[in-house]
Amino acid sequence: MCADRKAVCQLTESLYREQDSAIKKLRGVANSIQAPESLGSTSNQDSRVLSMQRDHSKIATAANAHEYLENKLKHANLARERAETRCSLALNEIEAQKVDLVSLAAQIRPTEAKKVRDVCSTVELLQVHKLQKSLAQKEDQIRGLRDSLVRLKADFIAAEQVGI
Repeated sequence: MCADRKAVCQLTESLYREQDSAIKKLRGVANSIQAPESLGSTSNQDSRVLSMQRDHSKIATAANAHEYLENKLKHANLARERAETRCSLALNEIEAQKVDLVSLAAQIRPTEAKKVRDVCSTVELLQVHKLQKSLAQKEDQIRGLRDSLVRLKADFIAAEQVGI
């Protein structure tokens, strides 16, 4: 994120310098046109007019480039924020799944210990089987969420690299 800020600062600074130099050129040309002693030959005035037109064109090009880069930066920031939001939601879901797994493991351990000590009734066997099945499903969900998180991270990194 710090590299993005540095890049944006450098870009902004370079655009500022370009626009400032163009403004100074325009002021110089405007001052020379307004000065009464500058009213010399027609060819001199024509060259000044052409110079002003070129300077105006450069300023317009710089302004367009500046606007384009600002829009590009806004879009990159929005994409980053969306990716961060998705990552946050995925992490919250993973944490909730961890809590569920701990709860399921706590429920299964006593049941397994009892099974080893005693012969379990069919009701208890069914409950253990359901809990084990639920645990397997939760593990599959967590694997899926982890895979999703990895893809989101890859998308986020790709979006940042494209934005740079």
